[in-house]
Amino acid sequence: MLSSCSDITDSVTDAADEEYAITLMASVSGMERMSSRAATTYQDTIPSYSNPLPTDVWLTTQRGVYTHDDEEYVTSTHPGTDTYHYHHTMTYTSGQLTFLSASAMRNLLLYPVNKNTPTYIVGFYPQGKFQLVGTAADADYGKTATASFDGKTDLMFAPEVHGSRKTEEKIARQDYKHILTWLKICARADNEDARAYWESITGIKLKNTANSVVVDLSTTDISELHPEFSGSIDMDFDRSAGSGPFTTDSPYALTTYITEIADILCAPVIINNPSADDAGATEYQLEIATKGGGTKTIDIQFTKDYDNNDIADGHYTASELYVISLAFGQSPVINASVTLLNWDNENRDLNMSE
Repeated sequence: MLSSCSDITDSVTDAADEEYAITLMASVSGMERMSSRAATTYQDTIPSYSNPLPTDVWLTTQRGVYTHDDEEYVTSTHPGTDTYHYHHTMTYTSGQLTFLSASAMRNLLLYPVNKNTPTYIVGFYPQGKFQLVGTAADADYGKTATASFDGKTDLMFAPEVHGSRKTEEKIARQDYKHILTWLKICARADNEDARAYWESITGIKLKNTANSVVVDLSTTDISELHPEFSGSIDMDFDRSAGSGPFTTDSPYALTTYITEIADILCAPVIINNPSADDAGATEYQLEIATKGGGTKTIDIQFTKDYDNNDIADGHYTASELYVISLAFGQSPVINASVTLLNWDNENRDLNMSE
């Protein structure tokens, strides 16, 4: 659910500038995060001074095309310009922020003087991560942006919004959406014999997963945001404390009580849920290396949501948190079950014995 911000506006010294100045506030839509990755995953729905939202904000007067002009072309004095494309960094803190230029904090980024000429804006989190696809010589340059990711960093996109100098049409807010899926791993041994057999976990990988994303910058409906993912690599899960992956020299010693041990931020999937006449599809595949029981590959299917209802075919997992519980048995078998939880900051305790 989206929440409104308090109405705090940075001071604008010139009354004429106030009429033309672009002011914005931001919120994060969908679900917030849980507590294990505070350094890399944005954890609120409203930016604040204690938890600011550092973003890249791109502006254009040509819908869907976000090439980069010289800054002074955009921040020229009145009557200003009716055509521009500009890339800007902006850190949301609280309430509305007046859009300032990077080189001179007194220079405002302005709406075109023509009240009928709109400004279009998109946004990205974190700063410096997304780049335009291709080169200026390409026909579609400025229409898409790309970023790579490694499982450790949250990515968000604010779809295109627009407004003009008309009071009733000014842009009010950017809505940022998490575009990755968050997977957490909880693990336990079934009993002492199973614990003795497996001993410890020396690595967990997400198999054949994408590591690059392309976003269509003309997207306006946040509910229809389905970026294009590409690449196929094996990506390490990090320890939940954020101290790197498990290794032979730095394993996780299994216990008989369930414990949250690892997580990853990865490309979302479209769920194909099993039914009476359909075995369903594997959403993700894990490779789990252990000291005592060797390496096993586990297929993961998503079937139930947090209310234990069936997840519908075609459900898209972006902005969602899935907890994968691994039970290490004596057989030797590793059984996996999956629970969908709200991505929020309620400090839920996942280290609970079953």
